[in-house]
Amino acid sequence: MMRRETKTRNIALALLAPNFLGFIIFTAGPVIFSLIMAFTDWNLTLHNAYSHTHIHFIGLDNFRSLLHGEESSDFRQYLGNTLYMMLGIPIGIALSLVGAILLDADLKRAQGKIRFLWMLALGCAAIMLMVLLKAPALAICLTVITVLVILFGQIFGQTSFRTLYYLPNLTSGVAIFILWKALYNPNNGPINGVLRPLLDGLTSAVNHSPAWCWHLLGLVLICAAVGLALWTLLSTVVQCKHKEMTILGGLLCWIGVLAIALAMVGIGYAIMGLPALAAVKDGIPAPDWLNSPVWSKPALMLMGIFMAIGSGNMLMNLAALSNVPVELREAAAMDGASKWQAFRHVTWPQLAPTTFFIVIMSTIGGLQGGFDAAKVMTDGGPAGSTTTLAYYIYQCGFVDFALGLASAIAWLMFIMIFILTILNWKFGNNMVNE
Repeated sequence: MMRRETKTRNIALALLAPNFLGFIIFTAGPVIFSLIMAFTDWNLTLHNAYSHTHIHFIGLDNFRSLLHGEESSDFRQYLGNTLYMMLGIPIGIALSLVGAILLDADLKRAQGKIRFLWMLALGCAAIMLMVLLKAPALAICLTVITVLVILFGQIFGQTSFRTLYYLPNLTSGVAIFILWKALYNPNNGPINGVLRPLLDGLTSAVNHSPAWCWHLLGLVLICAAVGLALWTLLSTVVQCKHKEMTILGGLLCWIGVLAIALAMVGIGYAIMGLPALAAVKDGIPAPDWLNSPVWSKPALMLMGIFMAIGSGNMLMNLAALSNVPVELREAAAMDGASKWQAFRHVTWPQLAPTTFFIVIMSTIGGLQGGFDAAKVMTDGGPAGSTTTLAYYIYQCGFVDFALGLASAIAWLMFIMIFILTILNWKFGNNMVNE
Protein backbone atom coordinates (compact mmCIF):
# COMPACT_ATOMS: atom_id res chain seq x y z
CA MET A 1 0.00 0.00 0.00
CA MET A 2 2.80 2.42 0.94
CA ARG A 3 4.63 1.60 -2.28
CA ARG A 4 1.48 2.35 -4.30
CA GLU A 5 0.94 5.70 -2.54
CA THR A 6 4.59 6.63 -3.14
CA LYS A 7 4.27 5.75 -6.81
CA THR A 8 1.08 7.80 -7.12
CA ARG A 9 2.71 10.78 -5.41
CA ASN A 10 5.77 10.55 -7.66
CA ILE A 11 3.58 10.47 -10.77
CA ALA A 12 1.63 13.50 -9.52
CA LEU A 13 4.87 15.40 -8.81
CA ALA A 14 6.21 14.49 -12.24
CA LEU A 15 3.06 15.81 -13.89
CA LEU A 16 3.15 19.02 -11.82
CA ALA A 17 6.89 19.56 -12.23
CA PRO A 18 6.68 21.45 -15.60
CA ASN A 19 4.19 23.89 -14.10
CA PHE A 20 6.28 24.39 -10.95
CA LEU A 21 9.47 24.84 -12.97
CA GLY A 22 7.77 27.31 -15.29
CA PHE A 23 6.49 29.31 -12.32
CA ILE A 24 9.92 29.37 -10.65
CA ILE A 25 11.84 30.24 -13.81
CA PHE A 26 9.47 32.72 -15.45
CA THR A 27 7.56 34.23 -12.49
CA ALA A 28 9.04 33.76 -9.02
CA GLY A 29 12.65 34.00 -10.20
CA PRO A 30 12.27 37.33 -12.07
CA VAL A 31 10.21 38.78 -9.18
CA ILE A 32 12.91 37.96 -6.62
CA PHE A 33 15.63 39.13 -9.01
CA SER A 34 13.85 42.48 -9.54
CA LEU A 35 13.60 42.92 -5.76
CA ILE A 36 17.36 42.48 -5.49
CA MET A 37 17.91 44.86 -8.43
CA ALA A 38 15.88 47.56 -6.68
CA PHE A 39 18.64 47.88 -4.06
CA THR A 40 21.49 48.19 -6.59
CA ASP A 41 22.84 50.90 -8.91
CA TRP A 42 22.65 48.61 -11.95
CA ASN A 43 22.72 50.69 -15.12
CA LEU A 44 23.52 49.06 -18.46
CA THR A 45 25.30 52.19 -19.68
CA LEU A 46 27.82 51.76 -16.81
CA HIS A 47 27.72 48.05 -16.06
CA ASN A 48 28.14 45.97 -19.20
CA ALA A 49 30.60 43.68 -20.96
CA TYR A 50 32.67 46.66 -22.16
CA SER A 51 32.95 48.29 -18.76
CA HIS A 52 34.92 47.28 -15.69
CA THR A 53 32.58 49.10 -13.30
CA HIS A 54 31.00 46.78 -10.77
CA ILE A 55 27.40 46.77 -9.56
CA HIS A 56 27.03 47.96 -5.97
CA PHE A 57 24.29 47.54 -3.41
CA ILE A 58 23.08 51.02 -2.49
CA GLY A 59 20.33 50.15 -0.02
CA LEU A 60 17.29 52.42 -0.20
CA ASP A 61 18.94 55.11 -2.36
CA ASN A 62 16.73 54.34 -5.39
CA PHE A 63 13.59 54.69 -3.25
CA ARG A 64 14.90 57.89 -1.64
CA SER A 65 15.64 59.32 -5.08
CA LEU A 66 12.06 58.62 -6.18
CA LEU A 67 10.37 59.95 -3.05
CA HIS A 68 12.44 63.04 -2.25
CA GLY A 69 15.47 63.08 -4.52
CA GLU A 70 16.40 64.06 -8.05
CA GLU A 71 13.77 61.72 -9.56
CA SER A 72 10.99 62.81 -7.19
CA SER A 73 9.54 65.53 -9.45
CA ASP A 74 9.14 63.11 -12.37
CA PHE A 75 7.77 60.39 -10.09
CA ARG A 76 5.18 62.73 -8.59
CA GLN A 77 4.12 63.99 -12.02
CA TYR A 78 3.71 60.48 -13.45
CA LEU A 79 1.94 59.23 -10.32
CA GLY A 80 -0.41 62.22 -10.66
CA ASN A 81 -1.02 61.32 -14.32
CA THR A 82 -1.86 57.75 -13.31
CA LEU A 83 -4.29 58.79 -10.56
CA TYR A 84 -5.85 61.46 -12.82
CA MET A 85 -6.63 58.96 -15.55
CA MET A 86 -7.98 56.51 -12.96
CA LEU A 87 -10.82 59.00 -12.33
CA GLY A 88 -12.50 57.56 -15.40
CA ILE A 89 -12.69 54.07 -13.86
CA PRO A 90 -15.93 54.62 -11.86
CA ILE A 91 -17.57 56.19 -14.92
CA GLY A 92 -16.51 53.24 -17.08
CA ILE A 93 -17.82 50.76 -14.48
CA ALA A 94 -21.17 52.58 -14.27
CA LEU A 95 -21.56 52.78 -18.07
CA SER A 96 -20.64 49.12 -18.51
CA LEU A 97 -23.43 48.29 -16.03
CA VAL A 98 -25.85 50.50 -17.99
CA GLY A 99 -24.86 48.69 -21.18
CA ALA A 100 -25.41 45.33 -19.51
CA ILE A 101 -28.87 46.42 -18.29
CA LEU A 102 -29.83 47.52 -21.80
CA LEU A 103 -28.60 44.25 -23.31
CA ASP A 104 -30.44 42.30 -20.61
CA ALA A 105 -33.76 43.86 -21.64
CA ASP A 106 -36.24 41.58 -23.35
CA LEU A 107 -36.24 42.62 -26.99
CA LYS A 108 -38.84 41.29 -29.37
CA ARG A 109 -37.91 40.05 -32.80
CA ALA A 110 -39.61 41.30 -35.91
CA GLN A 111 -42.93 39.55 -36.21
CA GLY A 112 -43.58 38.84 -39.85
CA LYS A 113 -42.38 40.45 -43.04
CA ILE A 114 -44.57 43.55 -42.74
CA ARG A 115 -42.82 44.91 -39.63
CA PHE A 116 -39.40 44.16 -41.10
CA LEU A 117 -40.30 45.96 -44.33
CA TRP A 118 -41.49 48.98 -42.32
CA MET A 119 -38.17 49.07 -40.46
CA LEU A 120 -36.28 48.75 -43.74
CA ALA A 121 -38.30 51.55 -45.34
CA LEU A 122 -37.72 53.88 -42.38
CA GLY A 123 -34.01 53.12 -42.43
CA CYS A 124 -33.71 53.82 -46.16
CA ALA A 125 -35.72 57.04 -45.72
CA ALA A 126 -33.34 58.19 -42.97
CA ILE A 127 -30.30 57.50 -45.16
CA MET A 128 -31.85 59.30 -48.15
CA LEU A 129 -32.72 62.29 -45.94
CA MET A 130 -29.10 62.53 -44.74
CA VAL A 131 -27.90 62.42 -48.37
CA LEU A 132 -30.38 65.08 -49.52
CA LEU A 133 -29.38 67.37 -46.64
CA LYS A 134 -25.74 66.95 -47.74
CA ALA A 135 -24.71 65.72 -44.31
CA PRO A 136 -21.04 64.93 -43.67
CA ALA A 137 -19.81 61.56 -44.89
CA LEU A 138 -19.18 60.45 -41.31
CA ALA A 139 -22.79 61.19 -40.32
CA ILE A 140 -24.11 59.24 -43.32
CA CYS A 141 -21.81 56.32 -42.51
CA LEU A 142 -22.94 56.25 -38.88
CA THR A 143 -26.59 56.37 -39.99
CA VAL A 144 -26.07 53.40 -42.32
CA ILE A 145 -24.36 51.42 -39.55
CA THR A 146 -27.15 52.24 -37.09
CA VAL A 147 -29.85 51.14 -39.54
CA LEU A 148 -28.02 47.88 -40.29
CA VAL A 149 -27.56 47.14 -36.58
CA ILE A 150 -31.28 47.74 -35.89
CA LEU A 151 -32.35 45.54 -38.81
CA PHE A 152 -29.90 42.83 -37.76
CA GLY A 153 -31.30 42.95 -34.24
CA GLN A 154 -34.88 42.77 -35.47
CA ILE A 155 -34.04 39.64 -37.45
CA PHE A 156 -31.92 37.73 -34.94
CA GLY A 157 -33.09 39.22 -31.63
CA GLN A 158 -31.23 40.00 -28.42
CA THR A 159 -28.23 37.76 -29.12
CA SER A 160 -27.26 39.79 -32.17
CA PHE A 161 -27.10 43.03 -30.15
CA ARG A 162 -24.95 41.36 -27.51
CA THR A 163 -22.58 39.99 -30.16
CA LEU A 164 -22.23 43.29 -31.99
CA TYR A 165 -21.78 45.18 -28.73
CA TYR A 166 -18.96 42.96 -27.48
CA LEU A 167 -17.31 42.27 -30.87
CA PRO A 168 -14.95 45.33 -30.84
CA ASN A 169 -13.47 44.06 -27.56
CA LEU A 170 -11.96 41.13 -29.49
CA THR A 171 -9.91 43.49 -31.66
CA SER A 172 -6.20 43.87 -30.94
CA GLY A 173 -5.43 46.73 -28.54
CA VAL A 174 -2.75 48.24 -30.79
CA ALA A 175 -5.18 48.33 -33.73
CA ILE A 176 -7.76 50.11 -31.56
CA PHE A 177 -5.19 52.68 -30.43
CA ILE A 178 -4.11 53.36 -34.02
CA LEU A 179 -7.77 53.84 -34.96
CA TRP A 180 -8.34 56.29 -32.08
CA LYS A 181 -5.16 58.15 -33.01
CA ALA A 182 -6.62 58.65 -36.48
CA LEU A 183 -9.94 59.75 -34.97
CA TYR A 184 -8.11 62.34 -32.84
CA ASN A 185 -6.10 63.69 -35.78
CA PRO A 186 -6.40 67.50 -35.46
CA ASN A 187 -6.33 68.19 -39.21
CA ASN A 188 -8.41 65.50 -40.90
CA GLY A 189 -9.76 63.43 -38.02
CA PRO A 190 -13.53 62.82 -38.01
CA ILE A 191 -13.95 64.09 -34.43
CA ASN A 192 -12.59 67.53 -35.26
CA GLY A 193 -14.41 67.33 -38.59
CA VAL A 194 -17.69 67.20 -36.66
CA LEU A 195 -16.58 69.81 -34.11
CA ARG A 196 -15.37 72.51 -36.53
CA PRO A 197 -18.81 73.56 -37.88
CA LEU A 198 -20.14 73.60 -34.31
CA LEU A 199 -17.19 75.70 -33.13
CA ASP A 200 -17.65 78.11 -36.05
CA GLY A 201 -21.27 78.62 -35.03
CA LEU A 202 -20.20 79.05 -31.42
CA THR A 203 -17.62 81.66 -32.47
CA SER A 204 -20.33 83.64 -34.23
CA ALA A 205 -22.63 83.40 -31.20
CA VAL A 206 -19.87 84.54 -28.79
CA ASN A 207 -18.88 87.49 -31.00
CA HIS A 208 -22.48 88.68 -31.16
CA SER A 209 -23.13 88.55 -27.40
CA PRO A 210 -21.64 90.38 -24.40
CA ALA A 211 -18.60 88.76 -22.77
CA TRP A 212 -20.08 88.92 -19.27
CA CYS A 213 -22.77 86.42 -20.25
CA TRP A 214 -20.14 83.75 -20.94
CA HIS A 215 -18.19 84.61 -17.80
CA LEU A 216 -21.38 84.25 -15.76
CA LEU A 217 -22.31 80.97 -17.48
CA GLY A 218 -18.87 79.51 -16.78
CA LEU A 219 -19.00 80.65 -13.16
CA VAL A 220 -22.45 79.09 -12.70
CA LEU A 221 -21.19 75.78 -14.13
CA ILE A 222 -18.17 75.80 -11.79
CA CYS A 223 -20.39 76.53 -8.77
CA ALA A 224 -22.77 73.76 -9.87
CA ALA A 225 -19.83 71.32 -10.10
CA VAL A 226 -18.64 72.21 -6.60
CA GLY A 227 -22.18 71.93 -5.23
CA LEU A 228 -22.68 68.55 -6.93
CA ALA A 229 -19.45 67.17 -5.46
CA LEU A 230 -20.23 68.44 -1.94
CA TRP A 231 -23.85 67.25 -2.05
CA THR A 232 -22.77 63.79 -3.22
CA LEU A 233 -20.11 63.62 -0.51
CA LEU A 234 -22.57 64.57 2.24
CA SER A 235 -25.30 62.24 0.98
CA THR A 236 -22.93 59.27 0.69
CA VAL A 237 -21.57 59.93 4.21
CA VAL A 238 -25.13 60.00 5.58
CA GLN A 239 -26.11 56.83 3.72
CA CYS A 240 -22.95 55.03 4.86
CA LYS A 241 -23.62 56.16 8.45
CA HIS A 242 -27.15 54.71 8.33
CA LYS A 243 -25.82 51.59 6.54
CA GLU A 244 -27.91 52.31 3.47
CA MET A 245 -24.70 52.19 1.41
CA THR A 246 -21.35 50.50 1.96
CA ILE A 247 -18.18 52.54 2.34
CA LEU A 248 -16.76 51.12 -0.89
CA GLY A 249 -19.96 51.88 -2.80
CA GLY A 250 -20.10 55.42 -1.42
CA LEU A 251 -16.43 56.04 -2.21
CA LEU A 252 -16.83 54.68 -5.73
CA CYS A 253 -19.93 56.82 -6.28
CA TRP A 254 -18.23 59.96 -4.99
CA ILE A 255 -15.08 59.41 -7.09
CA GLY A 256 -17.25 59.04 -10.19
CA VAL A 257 -19.17 62.22 -9.38
CA LEU A 258 -15.85 63.96 -8.61
CA ALA A 259 -14.59 63.06 -12.07
CA ILE A 260 -17.75 64.53 -13.61
CA ALA A 261 -17.42 67.63 -11.38
CA LEU A 262 -13.80 68.14 -12.48
CA ALA A 263 -14.90 67.88 -16.10
CA MET A 264 -17.61 70.48 -15.42
CA VAL A 265 -15.04 72.79 -13.82
CA GLY A 266 -12.80 72.44 -16.87
CA ILE A 267 -15.73 73.18 -19.19
CA GLY A 268 -16.64 76.17 -17.00
CA TYR A 269 -13.18 77.66 -17.29
CA ALA A 270 -13.23 77.00 -21.04
CA ILE A 271 -16.57 78.83 -21.35
CA MET A 272 -15.15 81.80 -19.42
CA GLY A 273 -12.29 81.96 -21.92
CA LEU A 274 -14.51 81.78 -25.02
CA PRO A 275 -14.71 85.58 -25.59
CA ALA A 276 -10.91 85.84 -25.78
CA LEU A 277 -10.69 82.86 -28.14
CA ALA A 278 -13.51 84.07 -30.37
CA ALA A 279 -11.81 87.45 -30.76
CA VAL A 280 -8.87 85.79 -32.50
CA LYS A 281 -8.87 85.91 -36.28
CA ASP A 282 -9.46 82.17 -36.82
CA GLY A 283 -12.03 81.92 -34.03
CA ILE A 284 -12.34 79.09 -31.51
CA PRO A 285 -9.92 76.31 -32.56
CA ALA A 286 -10.71 72.61 -32.48
CA PRO A 287 -8.81 70.69 -29.78
CA ASP A 288 -5.33 69.46 -30.65
CA TRP A 289 -6.14 66.28 -28.80
CA LEU A 290 -2.93 64.29 -28.52
CA ASN A 291 -0.44 67.14 -29.03
CA SER A 292 -1.66 69.41 -26.23
CA PRO A 293 -0.81 68.86 -22.53
CA VAL A 294 -4.30 70.17 -21.71
CA TRP A 295 -6.23 67.75 -23.92
CA SER A 296 -3.99 64.65 -23.99
CA LYS A 297 -5.11 63.09 -20.69
CA PRO A 298 -8.85 63.79 -21.27
CA ALA A 299 -8.49 62.28 -24.75
CA LEU A 300 -7.06 59.03 -23.37
CA MET A 301 -9.66 59.01 -20.59
CA LEU A 302 -12.54 59.39 -23.08
CA MET A 303 -11.11 56.55 -25.15
CA GLY A 304 -10.76 54.36 -22.06
CA ILE A 305 -14.32 55.08 -20.90
CA PHE A 306 -15.71 54.34 -24.36
CA MET A 307 -13.78 51.06 -24.55
CA ALA A 308 -14.88 50.08 -21.02
CA ILE A 309 -18.58 50.22 -21.96
CA GLY A 310 -18.37 47.07 -24.06
CA SER A 311 -15.50 45.40 -22.20
CA GLY A 312 -15.31 42.29 -20.07
CA ASN A 313 -16.90 44.27 -17.22
CA MET A 314 -20.08 44.57 -19.26
CA LEU A 315 -19.99 40.83 -19.96
CA MET A 316 -19.60 40.01 -16.23
CA ASN A 317 -22.44 42.36 -15.31
CA LEU A 318 -24.60 40.78 -17.98
CA ALA A 319 -23.89 37.32 -16.56
CA ALA A 320 -24.67 38.56 -13.04
CA LEU A 321 -27.94 40.13 -14.19
CA SER A 322 -29.05 36.84 -15.71
CA ASN A 323 -28.62 35.22 -12.28
CA VAL A 324 -30.87 37.68 -10.44
CA PRO A 325 -33.98 35.69 -9.40
CA VAL A 326 -37.03 36.70 -11.39
CA GLU A 327 -39.17 36.14 -8.30
CA LEU A 328 -37.49 39.07 -6.52
CA ARG A 329 -38.20 41.43 -9.41
CA GLU A 330 -41.79 40.29 -9.63
CA ALA A 331 -42.25 40.70 -5.88
CA ALA A 332 -40.88 44.24 -6.04
CA ALA A 333 -43.21 45.08 -8.94
CA MET A 334 -46.21 43.69 -7.02
CA ASP A 335 -45.26 45.82 -3.99
CA GLY A 336 -45.41 48.93 -6.19
CA ALA A 337 -41.68 49.58 -6.45
CA SER A 338 -40.55 51.80 -9.32
CA LYS A 339 -37.87 50.61 -11.74
CA TRP A 340 -35.22 52.63 -9.90
CA GLN A 341 -36.35 51.30 -6.51
CA ALA A 342 -36.33 47.75 -7.83
CA PHE A 343 -32.82 48.23 -9.17
CA ARG A 344 -31.57 49.98 -6.02
CA HIS A 345 -32.98 47.50 -3.50
CA VAL A 346 -33.26 44.26 -5.49
CA THR A 347 -30.89 44.11 -8.47
CA TRP A 348 -27.97 46.12 -7.11
CA PRO A 349 -27.46 43.99 -3.95
CA GLN A 350 -27.46 40.86 -6.12
CA LEU A 351 -24.66 42.38 -8.23
CA ALA A 352 -22.48 43.11 -5.18
CA PRO A 353 -19.99 40.21 -5.63
CA THR A 354 -19.50 41.04 -9.32
CA THR A 355 -19.11 44.75 -8.61
CA PHE A 356 -16.62 43.98 -5.84
CA PHE A 357 -14.50 41.91 -8.24
CA ILE A 358 -14.72 44.54 -11.01
CA VAL A 359 -13.66 47.34 -8.64
CA ILE A 360 -10.61 45.42 -7.41
CA MET A 361 -9.48 44.37 -10.90
CA SER A 362 -10.13 47.84 -12.36
CA THR A 363 -8.11 49.49 -9.59
CA ILE A 364 -5.19 47.13 -10.18
CA GLY A 365 -5.47 47.61 -13.95
CA GLY A 366 -5.65 51.39 -13.57
CA LEU A 367 -2.40 51.56 -11.57
CA GLN A 368 -0.65 49.11 -13.89
CA GLY A 369 -2.10 50.42 -17.15
CA GLY A 370 -1.50 53.29 -19.50
CA PHE A 371 1.65 52.00 -21.16
CA ASP A 372 0.26 50.58 -24.40
CA ALA A 373 -2.02 53.54 -25.17
CA ALA A 374 0.69 56.10 -24.38
CA LYS A 375 3.33 54.22 -26.36
CA VAL A 376 1.21 53.89 -29.48
CA MET A 377 -0.63 57.22 -29.40
CA THR A 378 1.54 59.83 -27.66
CA ASP A 379 4.91 58.23 -26.80
CA GLY A 380 4.38 59.52 -23.25
CA GLY A 381 4.03 63.15 -24.31
CA PRO A 382 3.45 65.94 -24.77
CA ALA A 383 5.73 67.13 -21.96
CA GLY A 384 5.16 63.88 -20.07
CA SER A 385 1.43 64.57 -19.69
CA THR A 386 0.44 60.98 -20.60
CA THR A 387 3.37 59.19 -18.97
CA THR A 388 2.04 56.82 -16.31
CA LEU A 389 3.98 54.75 -13.79
CA ALA A 390 3.98 51.75 -16.14
CA TYR A 391 5.41 53.89 -18.94
CA TYR A 392 7.94 55.38 -16.50
CA ILE A 393 9.20 51.86 -15.70
CA TYR A 394 9.65 51.20 -19.42
CA GLN A 395 11.40 54.53 -19.91
CA CYS A 396 13.85 53.96 -17.04
CA GLY A 397 14.51 50.29 -17.82
CA PHE A 398 14.52 50.09 -21.60
CA VAL A 399 15.35 53.64 -22.71
CA ASP A 400 17.68 54.94 -19.99
CA PHE A 401 18.80 51.37 -19.02
CA ALA A 402 18.60 52.22 -15.30
CA LEU A 403 17.48 48.74 -14.25
CA GLY A 404 17.85 49.36 -10.51
CA LEU A 405 15.70 52.49 -10.61
CA ALA A 406 13.08 50.80 -12.82
CA SER A 407 12.85 47.91 -10.35
CA ALA A 408 12.39 50.35 -7.46
CA ILE A 409 9.50 52.03 -9.32
CA ALA A 410 7.92 48.62 -9.95
CA TRP A 411 8.08 47.70 -6.27
CA LEU A 412 6.64 51.05 -5.21
CA MET A 413 3.79 50.38 -7.63
CA PHE A 414 3.34 46.93 -6.08
CA ILE A 415 3.13 48.46 -2.59
CA MET A 416 0.47 50.94 -3.73
CA ILE A 417 -1.54 48.20 -5.48
CA PHE A 418 -1.27 45.97 -2.41
CA ILE A 419 -2.48 48.72 -0.05
CA LEU A 420 -5.41 49.70 -2.30
CA THR A 421 -6.39 46.05 -2.74
CA ILE A 422 -6.37 45.51 1.03
CA LEU A 423 -8.54 48.61 1.51
CA ASN A 424 -10.92 47.45 -1.21
CA TRP A 425 -11.08 44.03 0.37
CA LYS A 426 -11.66 45.43 3.88
CA PHE A 427 -14.47 47.80 2.93
CA GLY A 428 -15.85 45.94 -0.07
CA ASN A 429 -16.13 42.58 1.65
CA ASN A 430 -18.87 44.05 3.86
CA MET A 431 -20.83 44.97 0.75
CA VAL A 432 -20.66 41.39 -0.52
CA ASN A 433 -21.55 39.80 2.82
CA GLU A 434 -24.48 42.13 3.48
